Amino acid sequence: MATYSNRMGLVKPAGSEPRSNSSIVTNADLTDKFMPCILVNDGVTPPTGDLYDGALVKEKTSGIIWEARKNGGGTFDKVYVRYPFHIEAYRATGGAIAAGSTTAHTAWGELNGVTSAACKNASAANLSGGRFVVPIKGLWFIRLVHIWQANSAGDRALALSYNGSTITGEWEQLQRPNNSFQHKIALENTSIFNAGDTIGAAGWQNSGGALNIDESILRAVLIEPIQ
Repeated sequence: MATYSNRMGLVKPAGSEPRSNSSIVTNADLTDKFMPCILVNDGVTPPTGDLYDGALVKEKTSGIIWEARKNGGGTFDKVYVRYPFHIEAYRATGGAIAAGSTTAHTAWGELNGVTSAACKNASAANLSGGRFVVPIKGLWFIRLVHIWQANSAGDRALALSYNGSTITGEWEQLQRPNNSFQHKIALENTSIFNAGDTIGAAGWQNSGGALNIDESILRAVLIEPIQ
């Protein structure tokens, strides 16, 4: 009696059955359907019956590729192999930050738009509450920029706001303006973030009075998905 392969359900004749040098016609449609990958429109997940453990699913235009990984529940998990992602979000106008205070990004002005031409598989839908929401777990490159109101007194600092908490150390830049022009301070780093994490910026200054952040920019690039 014939048996079937574990992954693709291909017919495997029993050892006692006669073998044929010609191809088995009933397997031709299966081979055509599943090899070398399953091609789908963007955002489409094939029916469970069309998947097998280790199947690669490629979206036609997004460039996203994921592996169907069989789980204990009889269905499949998405394990991303490739996920091109780039977003540039901004706030055109900011608000005042009091002297000597550390203020979360949303306290003075939320990210309220994206530069569409700079986005790949991203849009304003990736913003929530004025922050960037990480779509999938992975190794991420993050760049934050604050452009401060012109004032030559005191220091300026920019730090990562991660899930509503200010993260310093390697995620902080401290500078002193050397003139009375607008002062731009930038911070960039890489780290592993989980799906659903929120990323923003925290500003600090001690000029002696309240100062505005005239503009802020966030750029996020996915380096590599992580399971």
